Amino acid sequence: MANVIAWFEIPVADMFRAKAFYHAVLGSTFDENPQMEGLAFFHVDGGGVGGHLQAGDGTPSDHGPLIYLDPPAGVTVALGKVEAAGGNVLQPSTPVGSSGYIGILLDTEGNRVGLYSGIV
Repeated sequence: MANVIAWFEIPVADMFRAKAFYHAVLGSTFDENPQMEGLAFFHVDGGGVGGHLQAGDGTPSDHGPLIYLDPPAGVTVALGKVEAAGGNVLQPSTPVGSSGYIGILLDTEGNRVGLYSGIV
């Protein structure tokens, strides 16, 4: 098994607001397909694991499975942008042994999302 995660979906109530949040915090850009209305796909370079935001199907939640996204500039930098982008930091950057750092945020839609990186 190359990756445990194959794909992820984040439910959103307001697509414009959610895209703005993930762009502000992670620098994410999105690919859209006019034939797949209500979906915004995280742009992934090099065939890595991807996912999408989905409007109108599912309920944003701060309970249930927790996915961890990889912030390119590191956990601390990304978490430092969360409140200005309309979210809340639930757990600051925390070391997880020698493997890296994690942090947890609440996005603008009410989803609890983790961040994981080898960079503080």
